[in-house]
Amino acid sequence: MSDKIVFAAKLTLLPAMLKWIREKLKGFPLTASEKNKLEVACEEILVNIIHYAYENKEGSLEIQWKEKEGFFSLVFIDHGIPFNPLKNQKPVIKSLSVEAKEIGGLGIYFIKNFVDKVDYTFLDGANILTISKKFKIRKAI
Repeated sequence: MSDKIVFAAKLTLLPAMLKWIREKLKGFPLTASEKNKLEVACEEILVNIIHYAYENKEGSLEIQWKEKEGFFSLVFIDHGIPFNPLKNQKPVIKSLSVEAKEIGGLGIYFIKNFVDKVDYTFLDGANILTISKKFKIRKAI
C-alpha cells in the first residue's frame, strides 16, 4: 500500500503534516513509546526541511507512506538545497555538560536511533529521505 500528500513547506502546516502521519500509524502494532519516537523523528525531519531546504523561498514537501509486509516507510521529498543528513558526524553527547552543548545537531541523531533504517538520495533535483520501521504482524487466531 502506498499513499502520499504534498504540503507547502511552512511551519504553520506542521500540525497538519503530523496529523496525517498519526492517521497512518493508527492501527499499527506499535507501542505508545514507538509511536512517540516516530513522531519526534518525523517532526525533526519536517522542521529541518521547512527551515533549511528553501533558504527563505517558497517550496513544498511531499510525504509518502509505503507499506510492505512487516515494515512501513515514510518518505520525505523536497526540491530544496541538496543535503544528506546521514553524512553528519555523530554528536558528542556524554562528554559535554548541558550548558556546554550547542543548540541543534541532535535531531539527526534522534532520527537514526528512533527508526530501524534511514536512507537518503538526491535524485532529479530532489532530496529523498526515507525512514523505515519494522513491526510485528499480528496473526489471526
